[in-house]
Amino acid sequence: MTDIPLASMRILYIAHRIPYPPNKGEKIRSFHQIKYLARRHEVHLACLVDDPGDLRFQYELRSFCRSVHAVPISRYWAYWRALLSLASRQPLTLPFFYSARLKRSIARMTESLAFDLIYVFSSSMAQYVSDSACVPTVLDMVDVDSDKWRQYARFTRWPRSALYALEWRRLAAYECSIMKRFRQTLVIAEPEAKILRALNPSSAITVIANGADVADGDPPAGGSVSADLRRAAPYVVFTGAMDYFPNIDGVRYFINEVWPQVRRAVPDLRFYVVGMNPTRAIRALAKRDLNVVVTGYVPDTRPYLAHAAACVIPLRIARGIQNKILEAAAAGTPVITTPQALEGLCFEPGREVRLADTAATFAEEVVRVVQSPEQYRQQIAAAIEAVKTHYSWEASLLQLDTLLCAVADTYRNQPHKSAAQAI
Repeated sequence: MTDIPLASMRILYIAHRIPYPPNKGEKIRSFHQIKYLARRHEVHLACLVDDPGDLRFQYELRSFCRSVHAVPISRYWAYWRALLSLASRQPLTLPFFYSARLKRSIARMTESLAFDLIYVFSSSMAQYVSDSACVPTVLDMVDVDSDKWRQYARFTRWPRSALYALEWRRLAAYECSIMKRFRQTLVIAEPEAKILRALNPSSAITVIANGADVADGDPPAGGSVSADLRRAAPYVVFTGAMDYFPNIDGVRYFINEVWPQVRRAVPDLRFYVVGMNPTRAIRALAKRDLNVVVTGYVPDTRPYLAHAAACVIPLRIARGIQNKILEAAAAGTPVITTPQALEGLCFEPGREVRLADTAATFAEEVVRVVQSPEQYRQQIAAAIEAVKTHYSWEASLLQLDTLLCAVADTYRNQPHKSAAQAI
């Protein structure tokens, strides 16, 4: 594949959320993809916006994209559409992410522009491309969303557990069916590919990993924030969007089951929960324990990582690659994590990260890193090297670009219908 000429293309990129700012998992991946592809290709973006405040970011994206069609959707009505579809057999995910306005916008784009390739980001957006698409299409599932719902069902009580189990089964069937419509299906890690190959062995499935940037020289200063954090040290940190169920579950597990054991050994230690949109339950946990700090949104998480004794990642529900592990490792911060969160990464437990499969083990590792940080110096160096070797954005995105050009090349000399018929 590497000797295929990388010809310039006109690409329609369809995403379920506006890919800016790159402050959460799927936005980090989609933003880096768009930014890289825009170096050589003409990229047109069509996406949904579920937070009205994010509409202003379409202007940032216009520095990379030839055009940006960002369509707002109401979360309130999206939830209602999803609930009303319970009587049908389709996944609730599809009506949640459906917009007739976006559908019309995509149709107009394909009528006026001859696209060389349509790139669909997330399975929920496959509904915007028809079975008879004549333009080459690629689906980036990122994670296997159906398996997340299976895990949600396990960690919630009835009736939510029953609803989540239903969505798992419906979405798994949908994922299996849509893979047949795309020339390539991409995922973020090999465990995801294994699940999809079991669902549909005949589909072409390729792993394109995420990346992380290892900073040269000193970490970002962060101004007064950095000074405040130095005074707050020692502390451990968790980073992630705090309205996301796996993050909420992981932080609650850590505070309720791990943190009391840690505090008995290190009473002055603080725990920083750094991430936007913390729920009422998470804020309540911080009020209960004054050594727990919930920051809410911060413009840059790197100062919090740079001054932390460790980054703790106590996730019990996880799929794909955890960007928070890569970011902490790239920042030179020791990582303590669960087996579930590590599953999609090429990190060796005990070498690049410390693994904790019980609350007691987690507490022991946290206490050890605070009291004996010198024991983690080799781990930090090994983790940085692993990020450079296995998780370079440049290498990962070159692989993506080469694959997309190969897909488009198979169509280049074939006669086909109007691109508008793909929608």
